[in-house]
Amino acid sequence: MSALLRTTYVRVQLEKPGTDDLEDITVRLDNRDMVQWDILRPRRGWPSMSDAPILSLTVSAWSALSRAGHITYTLDVFLERCLVVAPCDADGNVTTGEPAEELGEPVDPTQPVADTGY
Repeated sequence: MSALLRTTYVRVQLEKPGTDDLEDITVRLDNRDMVQWDILRPRRGWPSMSDAPILSLTVSAWSALSRAGHITYTLDVFLERCLVVAPCDADGNVTTGEPAEELGEPVDPTQPVADTGY
């Protein structure tokens, strides 16, 4: 039996210090990054993931970017430079999480009725 594992990608937009330039990076999050959130949250006295979903996603993105070698600075510096963190697909296209929109077509849940000839 195999299980389908969903991979979360995020697109991060970072401010380059001392310039007006922005850097866009797409990175894949995995369990290691979510564990970093679990470790840091109580140490810093942050609210739960359900109460701070953007913060938890941002911390997980920092972990993934650090792990992948895209950045080498601390979480506090990252929080200052990070302008956007948004869920995306593997190609960096931001997703909304709305299934019908992502599939591109609305779904009609009504089943056709059999024609009885009456």
